[in-house]
Amino acid sequence: MNPRHGRVRMFRMRAAAAAILVLGPAACSKEPADPGPASGVRGSPAELTRACWVWHRKAPLSDAEADHLRAAGVNRIYWHSADIVLVSNIWQFPQENPDFAPPVPDGFERVPVLRLAPTPDTAATRGSFPALGKFVADYFRRDPSAALQIDYACPDSLLPLYAELLGYVRASAKPGHLSVTALAGWATKPGFDLIQGQADEIVVLFEGLRSDLPADLAAGKAIPRVDLQAIRATLPHWRAHCRKPWLAGLPNSSQLSVFDGTGHLSGHAREWNRDALVFHPGLEISHQAPDEGTIWLVPKNPATLTEGLTVDSGQRVVLRQPVGRALRECARLASEAGATGVVWSPMPEPGGGTGFTASHLTALLREDPSDGAPRLNVTHSAATGLLTLANEGPFDLSVRVAGDGGSSGRGWQLEIDAGADAAFIEARPGAFVRVIGFTAPDSPEPVVAPVADATRRAYAFAALPAATVLESGSLRLRSGSAIRWRLDRGEWRDVEAVP
Repeated sequence: MNPRHGRVRMFRMRAAAAAILVLGPAACSKEPADPGPASGVRGSPAELTRACWVWHRKAPLSDAEADHLRAAGVNRIYWHSADIVLVSNIWQFPQENPDFAPPVPDGFERVPVLRLAPTPDTAATRGSFPALGKFVADYFRRDPSAALQIDYACPDSLLPLYAELLGYVRASAKPGHLSVTALAGWATKPGFDLIQGQADEIVVLFEGLRSDLPADLAAGKAIPRVDLQAIRATLPHWRAHCRKPWLAGLPNSSQLSVFDGTGHLSGHAREWNRDALVFHPGLEISHQAPDEGTIWLVPKNPATLTEGLTVDSGQRVVLRQPVGRALRECARLASEAGATGVVWSPMPEPGGGTGFTASHLTALLREDPSDGAPRLNVTHSAATGLLTLANEGPFDLSVRVAGDGGSSGRGWQLEIDAGADAAFIEARPGAFVRVIGFTAPDSPEPVVAPVADATRRAYAFAALPAATVLESGSLRLRSGSAIRWRLDRGEWRDVEAVP
């Protein structure tokens, strides 16, 4: 999903999808010796199978996307094909013409995903189970795939009935490999062993493990996108109880939430515009927790984020982003707990979406010693006037809302310095969000200046994923002018001259 385009839709959180975890220590009981993972599998994060989910998409993978995933070692794609709902005791598709998961290029395993409506009726209406088995079988006969995944946020109390439902699906559709998604809290619940008896594989969803409390939200506290505290608490249960191959489903997307002044959630925004959010003139930064990837924004007045989403002055906006260190730790803990792989949700996009690229995620799994530092290079062509900022390393330069406290105060700033004498003749932003000129740029209060008087230009942008570039518009200087660059007030480096 590209955050730069599309309409915004608001939807409420599914209560059934939130697995509420008890995070406190066991009371006064001696834990038995750790027997090791029940599945008998242990390894390093780099050895984990790598897969991804594709949601709400009809178009097949492009060549660039396929190459991007291959380079990252992704060889399995769980592709959402259709939703199924129970209406008046009849199973049906909510959409008029359901889509099949499209074919995938050579080298990938395609697993179509059928999502069951997240209501208790789905698993509680036992008399409808045979009909569901036939319904799925009819669908599966038209889809040339050996494997199938069933996605259902089953309430804990209905797990035994859900196991029966899966039995009918298995008996009627006869998939060669049946994958089942699971909420993180299922491993210790009655009926989980019955689920294991029907599944060939379990993919555990390690997101939405806890719900924000309104009082916490009103006080400026939000559960991070990668809830490492809850994940640490629940992984030992999967180590102890899961005896089927299982994979850890980890969130690889940002979440933009809107809530009122009392902390009650209004909804989550989808397909939001990254640059519009970062540089929105009507949103003020309230506070942030960089280590958790969360930042709070407050509208000065009613502010339109994009078409279809207006936030008024009584509401707040919180952006939660995945944090690389937390994802790496989750992968490490999952591998120690016996997971056979990780599934990124959703598919990492080349050029970046609202999460990390596959290149960045792969480097995290390798525990790269550079610890997430992007490798940047800046060039300038006197002939074309183009200034190019390139990220040549495997790590992304992630989305940044709060700036470094410098002149613009938002996003990233690429500073181009031309020395004590004004040397700029022309400077246009191009693919950057904006470009501003300054005199006395290192003083406490830099002065915004027109092109002819500026000694430094600041090019602002929100993010730079791995293997991507940003090009300015025309940047022309007086003959013989030498320029240098820095990012985030770091060390100055010479701008490389290119033809």
